[in-house]
Amino acid sequence: LGAVLVSRQAKLLRKLEFNDYTYEDCEISWTAYGDFSALWKGLPVLEHLHVRSGEGGSMGKIEHARLKTFIRESGGLHGDELEEIVTAKWPALEHLEVWTGSGNYGARATVDDLGPILRGDGLPNLRHLGIVNSELSVDLLSELAASPLLKRLKSLDLSKGVFTDAEVDGWLRLAPKFRHLRRLDLSENLFEE
Repeated sequence: LGAVLVSRQAKLLRKLEFNDYTYEDCEISWTAYGDFSALWKGLPVLEHLHVRSGEGGSMGKIEHARLKTFIRESGGLHGDELEEIVTAKWPALEHLEVWTGSGNYGARATVDDLGPILRGDGLPNLRHLGIVNSELSVDLLSELAASPLLKRLKSLDLSKGVFTDAEVDGWLRLAPKFRHLRRLDLSENLFEE
């Protein structure tokens, strides 16, 4: 990131991804990304940021007027980093994807922690929400159904979660709330075939 920020292209960069590896290269839980706090002022026209890291780091105080897509993949998102995300000021954001991960890998997220996102606080243009790779997916179901944000969403990604056949009745009961979505991703949960 330091090299990117001092480059001549920094003021023109629209897309930045720190995710070019698979589990064959390195486990996500072994990877830290460091301090990204300088990114927000150093990349003024950035529209897309994707960070894959299990060990985490710091996003700093997130304030960015142009960012449209933010994807944060984690095997265990720490509470301080989640706080940075839920208090971010990014009014142009259209696509937010947060992988909360497992408590076995340091995840400290709760449904209450996600409250500002579920209410749509400061997210007037959000059309896609992903709460992915999450142990919270079952607890999120009723919160999402009652969320004021849900009506504005076009797609919802709850993939790689912990939904099982036991939650099917809950989904069927709440299905009318989600009917307007163009896409609802529940893949790679624990449903039986």
